[in-house]
Amino acid sequence: MEMVGGITVSPLEVEALLRTHPAVRDVAVVAVTDERGASKLRAFVIPVPPIAVGLEAELIRMARDKLAAFKVPRSVSFVPTLPRTATGKLRRHLVRQGAW
Repeated sequence: MEMVGGITVSPLEVEALLRTHPAVRDVAVVAVTDERGASKLRAFVIPVPPIAVGLEAELIRMARDKLAAFKVPRSVSFVPTLPRTATGKLRRHLVRQGAW
């Protein structure tokens, strides 16, 4: 679970929605702190190549159309891999730190 503005958000729900987009191979959603100290959701997406122009806006719009406002990622970062354990579990703390 992630805390955003004092509200608990299940990243799995957001990830499941974003994974339905045909240009998304895999995704991780975590809460990150912005420059003002506010907690916001960020999606880290492994895209299906090539990355389509406007994909970030399209994913955010898709989330905005189907999720409550506090569950919508405020940004999307495209990454080549996501850190996982040997059994395939997402290492969310490494995603949050950007350390992989």
